[in-house]
Amino acid sequence: MVDIRTLIFSMALGNLAFALLVWIYSRSSKQKNPYLSLWQLAKVVAGCGYLLGWLRPLLPAGWQNYAQVGNVMQVQGIGMELAAYCSFLGVPRWRQRVGLPVLTGAAIFALAFAFGAGQHAAIALGTGLAGLTYLAMGVAMLRNTQRDPSLTRVMGTFDCLVATLLLSKVVMGMFAITLVPYAANGINALIYTTAFVVLLTNGLGFLLLTKQEDDRNLRRMVDELTQADADQRQFISMLSHEVRSPLAVIGATAELMAVHLREQPQHQPLLQRVQRGVARLSNFFDSCLTQDRVYSRNYTLAPVDVDVVDLIRMARESAEALSDAHHLVMELPAARVVVSGDAVLLRIVLMNLLLNAFKFSPAGSSVTVRLVHLDGHSRIAVEDHGPGVPEKDRAVIFQKYRRGGAAERVPGAGLGLAIVKSIVDLHQGSVRVESAPGGGSLFVVELPCAPSSA
Repeated sequence: MVDIRTLIFSMALGNLAFALLVWIYSRSSKQKNPYLSLWQLAKVVAGCGYLLGWLRPLLPAGWQNYAQVGNVMQVQGIGMELAAYCSFLGVPRWRQRVGLPVLTGAAIFALAFAFGAGQHAAIALGTGLAGLTYLAMGVAMLRNTQRDPSLTRVMGTFDCLVATLLLSKVVMGMFAITLVPYAANGINALIYTTAFVVLLTNGLGFLLLTKQEDDRNLRRMVDELTQADADQRQFISMLSHEVRSPLAVIGATAELMAVHLREQPQHQPLLQRVQRGVARLSNFFDSCLTQDRVYSRNYTLAPVDVDVVDLIRMARESAEALSDAHHLVMELPAARVVVSGDAVLLRIVLMNLLLNAFKFSPAGSSVTVRLVHLDGHSRIAVEDHGPGVPEKDRAVIFQKYRRGGAAERVPGAGLGLAIVKSIVDLHQGSVRVESAPGGGSLFVVELPCAPSSA
């Protein structure tokens, strides 16, 4: 004969072990599932109830009756498990269908003990409530197979099996039926053995169903984010193309007006402001389009030989149009410095670094661009006389939409330096910021030279 107390202790440990597994899974997945939290609580309540049932014979005689509350906890734990299943399966109005009967049954069961009902009558009542609850779980699983039909059918069949055994025990008790081998100890051993199998099946099955549900939710979230990112890129691309044409018209008109009104100097500052605004907006939309291009999964760099000296000289005219309040100084070598890369992207690197220097340098100060050809690579340094970048912000400023503390009062989207780093990384180079010798910031970009010139 199987030892009943060993089976009860196994049920206690099994329920508490599944509660621990749920806690570990919740911590690792970092997803909050209300039905999984309810199921975890059900396992704790049922496990403690079985543990009290196991401890009851070891307690003093005066305390043994109080340990009968463990039976109430077992029934309550099964009811909470049913609620967790119905919540997970999306059973309509499950709170009304489950909550009221379970609470009513648990209250009747507790009152039966409180008012001194006979032990056999109280146990029969608790067994009947447990059997009906398991039957409800089985029906819920068999009728709601949209999650995983094979697994939910197996779980529902086992629930109906243990419900049949529990209700059979109640009927045998009511009519004093004793059928060999279904004597009292025999039926109890069979019930607890089956219940332990159901505990393992339902526990592992529910964790698997929850994992599948979390994976589906994660895939749906990834699909939504991917679609939102694609929509955002399409919108930015459309906006950039739609705005660039009017900007070109405005810029050309401003230049034409500047020519026609050159003998009216009072209008020149206003026209220059228009031209600088057009240049800044054009540079901003260039950055947006570049971001879409660089961050695209399908983008691959097609490098060609680019003379950095010529690139900086060509960028000078565009950079001077961005600001007339700063003096731009170029320190370039006489010989060619050739790198392997994309000329358009490298020009955007220069323009963003210069625009950043203009933003943070006081009016009337100078911004210096130095190009040095070192062993195997070229170094471009852009030095300004602004407030500088604190040590704690030097990693932050190269992140997308992140800005340092000194940038709080300066307009900007936090996009330019992030694009600079992305483009430099594509070219297998590096970018960093240092403190300039005379105060201010020194942004240094190092790019590998083309093999022919290294």
